[in-house]
Amino acid sequence: MKVWWTARSLAEAGLPGVSTSNKRVIEAAERDGWQSREREGRGGGREYHVSSLPAAAQRALARRTVAAEMPVVERRRPQRLDELRQDAAGLAIARERVVAYTLEIAETEGKLAAIKAVAEDAAAARLPEELQALAGMANGRGRAGISARTLRRWVDAYEKGGKATVGLATRDDKVAPPPLWLHPLIRLYARPTKPSIAQCHEVLEGFLPEGVPMPSLRACQRAIEAIPSVERNRGRMGPRELRKLRPYVIRDFAELLPGDVYTADGHCHDQEVIHPRTGKPHRPEIISILDVATRRLVGWAAGHAESAQLIADGLRRACSIAVPAIWYVDRGSGFQAGAMTDPDIGLLDRLGIRRETSLPYNSQARGVIERFHKSGWIRGAKGAPGFIGQDMDPEARNRVYKRSRSDIRETGTTSVLMPWDDFVAWGDVQVAAYNARPHSSLPRVRDERGKLRHLSPDEAWAAKAAEAELLPIASDEADTLFMPVELRECRRGMVQINGHSYFAAELEWRHDETVQVAYDLHEASVVHVRDAEGRYICDAHLDANKAPYFPIETVSDAREGRRRQERVRRLDVKREAIEAEAPRPAAISYQPAPPTDEQWAVQAQLEAEFAARDLPQIPTEPSVESLPQDGAGRYRLWATLNARDPADLSERERHWLASYQKSSEWRSQQEMAAYTADFEAMCARRAADARAALAAKEDARR
Repeated sequence: MKVWWTARSLAEAGLPGVSTSNKRVIEAAERDGWQSREREGRGGGREYHVSSLPAAAQRALARRTVAAEMPVVERRRPQRLDELRQDAAGLAIARERVVAYTLEIAETEGKLAAIKAVAEDAAAARLPEELQALAGMANGRGRAGISARTLRRWVDAYEKGGKATVGLATRDDKVAPPPLWLHPLIRLYARPTKPSIAQCHEVLEGFLPEGVPMPSLRACQRAIEAIPSVERNRGRMGPRELRKLRPYVIRDFAELLPGDVYTADGHCHDQEVIHPRTGKPHRPEIISILDVATRRLVGWAAGHAESAQLIADGLRRACSIAVPAIWYVDRGSGFQAGAMTDPDIGLLDRLGIRRETSLPYNSQARGVIERFHKSGWIRGAKGAPGFIGQDMDPEARNRVYKRSRSDIRETGTTSVLMPWDDFVAWGDVQVAAYNARPHSSLPRVRDERGKLRHLSPDEAWAAKAAEAELLPIASDEADTLFMPVELRECRRGMVQINGHSYFAAELEWRHDETVQVAYDLHEASVVHVRDAEGRYICDAHLDANKAPYFPIETVSDAREGRRRQERVRRLDVKREAIEAEAPRPAAISYQPAPPTDEQWAVQAQLEAEFAARDLPQIPTEPSVESLPQDGAGRYRLWATLNARDPADLSERERHWLASYQKSSEWRSQQEMAAYTADFEAMCARRAADARAALAAKEDARR
């Protein structure tokens, strides 16, 4: 609405409470202190804000604005006044426009005030020109004015029965009022449980006003059937279900080219297959992508649940044929995921695809892909034994269900359901069959037999492909374009993702920058790094900046060399200390039993056999170059060298001999040798005594 007015324009507007004299308007503005400003442009002067005008003048201006902004009535309108008076349709149009204008004003001023104001403006000819003419035509008598009572009757009729009742309630041709029992009947009938008319008739008597006669069942049926289908089902059906009864718009795709619009949707397949990991029955999720212009299935993917990764796999196949200009989908979680829609790292943004979505609960808008599930997948699944759709006989479905579970429990597999690899191959066959089959929405042609038939999606694609600019994705680009991408901060040449660190020297100059990191879910050794605009920087490798704390050779030498020797030496020292603390046995406290005759005979035989053997001589003398590892061996080496002439010893042998005699090991071995010699001598004496006693016993027995 125009808010700044000059004094001349206000005087010429003929507003209530505002003078028609330019001079008096200026005097009133100065007297009442109207808000004003200098007028821009040629002529100068001042302009006054509409909020300073009297309330009646402001309402009049608002009504004129409403009338100017009202939409044009599209129904046929008679041109002449006489024709309009005689045409019931024209009468209805005139009254509808007057009522609509009144209700627009009622939103701000109230219903009664709006009716009164419109009636006064019509009587004073202050309505807009077109509406003033319609007001004279609306009463059917050519009179300019409309009484407030008549206008209120029109408004009430409009609010109660809609547009159809406004133009019919004339004085000469009145509509019979509805029966008093109709409203209670409709209230009983318009319930979401959808009761029948007979059920409503049975309980109707308890809801009728006092004194209203009970109608017959047939009268109730006729009254309900006379109501238009949309109004009849209002309350029995929700707003979404009522769309099935309302008119709809047929969307024309004749001007589209291949690759202009791809539409996609997920489908929980009506067939059970063997899960590739668990080996149990499973209903796969299928993502289908159709080209709207040709109805051709350009890409599909099957998985275990709808996800952004599964959708990206299907889109990758579709883009190998052509990258679409528009991606038209619903608002499912997989299609809404950030991996698909993020403005920086989303797959659609990286491919340059525009995303469009349908309204919630409005699957009719995507009827192309919704109808495809039946003709593309369910049609072929009906030929498989694992089909479990609603068209399957319940008894047969139950038998297949029991048999498949029984086979899996007993053998781990079943012949009733497809393995996963066979299902994927079956899907490719169904796709090829669908694309080669005539489609009812495509144009008709005559085949080689002269028969009129529809084009197939493959034929439609081939016919229009020459007109379109198809931009497929190369296989080497697809490997990186369809990888998951995340934003990461680059720190000192490294980026961290999925709990791993990746390094590249090229990232040194990207410190503190946000970069895009693309990674392969099945290969964790390398990631692809791009800048914030998507330009390739480098490949970063897993732990590429990791180095050993010390060289492996250094650590190995330290571990195997001096450290081991020192551990052995410390063990020897501990053993010597423990042996030194042990008390020496005073004497042998036991007497061995004398051998029997048989034992002596066996011992003599063994000694004779051993002496007769020609055994190789094993050198037993150790040397200083190869010191024995045990203390007893080193002591035997000392005894051997000590028994030799010192002049025959080498310098190294003399040095070792002198140093060994100073060690604690030599002393302990010396003591052990003396003890052993004493023990062996004692054993020899006792053995000699035993043999002498045995010989004496033999002599006495003879």
